[in-house]
Amino acid sequence: MFNLIPEKYRLAAGVLVLLAVFSLGLWVGWVGASNSKDAAMLKVEHKTAAKVEKKQASAAVAAVANASAIERTRVIYKTVTKEVVRYAQSENAAESKASGVCDQRLDAEWVRIHDFAAVPDDAASTPDESAQPVGKADALGVIARNYETCQQWRNELIGWQSWWRSQAD
Repeated sequence: MFNLIPEKYRLAAGVLVLLAVFSLGLWVGWVGASNSKDAAMLKVEHKTAAKVEKKQASAAVAAVANASAIERTRVIYKTVTKEVVRYAQSENAAESKASGVCDQRLDAEWVRIHDFAAVPDDAASTPDESAQPVGKADALGVIARNYETCQQWRNELIGWQSWWRSQAD
């Protein structure tokens, strides 16, 4: 093959052939390395996507559990509120019949102390002259609903803490 090339161009042809072979090898290596790098990146992306999907699934499970806990708390406290109010009304009715005095109201001082316990700031520590007496059944109903709200917030906080801990994995 080299005999067909004139003598003075043979060296240049050989260098060109070597350069072409070297360039081809470099190109094949470059493409192969690029493909393996892309494959590695794709593998990492798949692993990351799997982790994200797993965390999303655990968050969905936690949300369902939290919703069921909130509903369970709501049902329990609805029953408690109804029973507490019924009990207070029946006890007051029995006391009223026995004593002949119908005192089913809590005085204004009790209302002021309750309000201070609910919102302990400086303004509530001074006597509230506008506080009016309130019925025992009404007060117990409000307190039971407040406990329900507190339990709902507690369940939500526990759910968020559980979700946060699961994200560290």
